[in-house]
Amino acid sequence: MAAYLDINVSRARFAIISDWNQVVFMARAAGGHMDGVEISISPGQNKESCTLTIMDTSIGLKEVWLDLPREAKQFAAIVNGKEKLPEGANTYIVPKYLSLMNGSSQVIVLEQNAVTIPDGSATRVTRGSSCTWISNAPGHAYYFDGNKRYLTEKTRLDRFATEANFTLEAWVNPRGEFSDSRLIHYNGKKFAHFVGLENIKQDMGIYLQNEQSVSYPLPRELVDFKKSFTVECWVKVDKIEDGNVIYHVSKDESNFMQLHTFDQSTKKIQLTVSQGGKVFQKSSNSQPIPGTWYHVASVWDSKRNDCFLYIDGQEQYQKGASVVLGDSSEGFNIGSRVSGDATMYGTLDEIRIWRVDRSISDIRDGRNRRAFKEESGLVAHYTFPKMEALDLSGNGYHGSFRGSPSRTAGSEKLCRYNFVAGVSAGHGNSHEGQCIIRSFQGIDAEHWNHVALTFSQSFALRFDGANNYLNCGNSFSLDIIDDFTVEVYLKLSHVNRTHGILSMGQLGYSGQNVPLIQVARYVLLSRTGKVRFKGITQLRNYLQVHFTML
Repeated sequence: MAAYLDINVSRARFAIISDWNQVVFMARAAGGHMDGVEISISPGQNKESCTLTIMDTSIGLKEVWLDLPREAKQFAAIVNGKEKLPEGANTYIVPKYLSLMNGSSQVIVLEQNAVTIPDGSATRVTRGSSCTWISNAPGHAYYFDGNKRYLTEKTRLDRFATEANFTLEAWVNPRGEFSDSRLIHYNGKKFAHFVGLENIKQDMGIYLQNEQSVSYPLPRELVDFKKSFTVECWVKVDKIEDGNVIYHVSKDESNFMQLHTFDQSTKKIQLTVSQGGKVFQKSSNSQPIPGTWYHVASVWDSKRNDCFLYIDGQEQYQKGASVVLGDSSEGFNIGSRVSGDATMYGTLDEIRIWRVDRSISDIRDGRNRRAFKEESGLVAHYTFPKMEALDLSGNGYHGSFRGSPSRTAGSEKLCRYNFVAGVSAGHGNSHEGQCIIRSFQGIDAEHWNHVALTFSQSFALRFDGANNYLNCGNSFSLDIIDDFTVEVYLKLSHVNRTHGILSMGQLGYSGQNVPLIQVARYVLLSRTGKVRFKGITQLRNYLQVHFTML
């Protein structure tokens, strides 16, 4: 088995956006510990002031910054600990033993494009991550199609009837199109257990039609088309029409990249790159099927002065045909040219812009997962879980909608799953005492993952009420004459009789079936649904506890 430590880490980022005015908060430390953080800005005592609240609900940490100036640079300097609080401003933090003397203990403020600080609640645009061990699956593997293929054992089921402590382990690489499924399942007469996958359903795609599109500012990293870059996305086209633009990156009329379907006769996908007025073109080897998801990567290699088109991780070798392109202006549009014409009919998901010419191995390795952290070379990242045109890379290239595009299910190849596992005990098909757990963090499809279920069984003694009992002997250590506590978990089959539960000494009965203390120092018993405790020094008093029979 091979394993390596992925040392790429990232810090969570949160953004408050008002038109083109935005403020970004970045975690002070890398990792996923900011998942429970809520950040908001509310009005202060006057128009020039505001109140910042940072609350980590998972650990109960709360910061409040009262009456901070709204001027972005001064606001950032104060929260970051570079300037002192101005007159009239104040702070407090819970727990009280912490201090805000050196700035916020949780975040750093990045001014980005903000001039004044807007009110609102922050949206997390980047999830933090820490170092992670990545492993390859050992040895050979079984392939199951989720339908008719499975592995079973019918002749020796008793080997799987584990009623004590046990562990289930498996390596799994889920395909994107799978729904909820069981990996391991045993259903016996007295015991059952399973490990499975639960599909996390998310609407991350955007459906465009009838002159609908999304417009973004051109990332400054792509202003110079003399440098290499890559644009990737998942696309599902409903109509293949002439000039149907999937995306368009443009600096000016002479420098742009455009991905589109271009010709009614061939109906293929074409990539066009214009660098300084010189046009480079590549088209797909075959026609795309309407209603089918494809991963498309467009690469401009400035060193080789050439462009490359990859569909589902395969390079396309055909040259493109000449096309007439409209005027271009600076910007990045999804679903149309920057000028707003040549709109597409279809769905887009997981759009990424990179400042490097990604290799075919990088494209293949990353196409079936979502970019959930800051990755080397990632300039902009767009999905639409909340129907907002936000840049999830944390670089602040947020956009705006044209028309009213709708949110819809994204590519099934980008599915994520939770591990679920459970155990139950009982008789026949009527299992009771079920315990089901779910993993906290999901896993990506098309990647190997290791899962293990560990179950620790609690055991008990069953007595028949007639001849069964447990004699613990007469050890000196049990002869306690000082203060002591007696504890026991019990479940009674019925309560219409007296049960002797535990005693120190000998417990007897009179002819009226009333317990007698003969030599016993103390006794714990149950009668008519009540638990009673009696000691030799206080036979007339007892502790009475009501309980519900299970």
